Amino acid sequence: MAPMNGADRAAEARIQKWQERRESGKARDNLQEIDTFLSERSSPRYQQAARLERAMALLDDGRIAESEKTFRSVRETSLGREPALVARAEWGLSFTSEKQGDDFRSLAHVMSAENMSMSLPAEIGKVELPVRKALILQKLGKSSEAAVALKKADQGLREVLSDPKTNYNPDWMARLNYQMGSALSGEVTEENFQGLIQAQRFSQVYLLKSMASAHPVWAPKALEALRKNYADFWQFLIYAPTPSGVDPAVAQREKRQWQIPRLSEFLEILESAQLYTPVRGDMANSWQKNFHALVDDLRDKTRAVLYSSSETTILTEESRLLNGLRRGGGPSKTPVTTPANKDPNL
Repeated sequence: MAPMNGADRAAEARIQKWQERRESGKARDNLQEIDTFLSERSSPRYQQAARLERAMALLDDGRIAESEKTFRSVRETSLGREPALVARAEWGLSFTSEKQGDDFRSLAHVMSAENMSMSLPAEIGKVELPVRKALILQKLGKSSEAAVALKKADQGLREVLSDPKTNYNPDWMARLNYQMGSALSGEVTEENFQGLIQAQRFSQVYLLKSMASAHPVWAPKALEALRKNYADFWQFLIYAPTPSGVDPAVAQREKRQWQIPRLSEFLEILESAQLYTPVRGDMANSWQKNFHALVDDLRDKTRAVLYSSSETTILTEESRLLNGLRRGGGPSKTPVTTPANKDPNL
């Protein structure tokens, strides 16, 4: 590769600034600056790198068709010349395909990028791509393969962070923790309960780290993801139908026998999350405070159901809690809220 001149260094700096802005959740704000850059004379390599950032900004702006067209153009232009740009374009196409509802095509793009991962920065090749793969595999119902991909991403992240040359962006870390923590979620059913509850043990740690970052975009998303996961487990466990065709008392007893071991596992999830409570309450940000208040409340109610001597559950309080947990379910009567902007406690 030819040595960089002053214009190249300036182009690199501008692209890095756009990437940092994208990581902070403001990719669409890059559009005007990128269009100005593309109207100037610069090397083909930086032109294509800028077009990749433009495609990501278009994706963030909801202009999916334009974004896809740009990613495809960069891929075709860079084939045989710039494998890193081709791999990034394939990675970008996985997002546009997902937005278009084609998860199989999205997975194909991820796997294509994976084949060129050696040309990518370690944080993308070793971490971002496996996370994307895990998320898409989970959506396709391939939970075991998704878990393998996420563990690969976890190992890749450890390698990246152990490298003394690593100088990662905190915005990137907050987003990545959110995405890793969200990759294995899904609708809870009898068939997948064990798989999802095991996945929750592993993945909620990432959501808790994202929340602890106090990032104004990713911390509230992490809180919402945890609330949604817990609400799904709670609804599945508490509102499971009683067996039909048997005496009502027998049906209630059978339901309780079914509930107890599963509620015990759910309680372990809640108690493991409490281990991440900041030692000093005044050190917790508002999202952490909201989360741990929720966990305390839900833990107490889970214990009440578990240790109740009755074979029936008083659903009034449970319904109130579920309404407070459910996303988009109207005003919550619980004290838990999700901040929309910067953490006022910082």
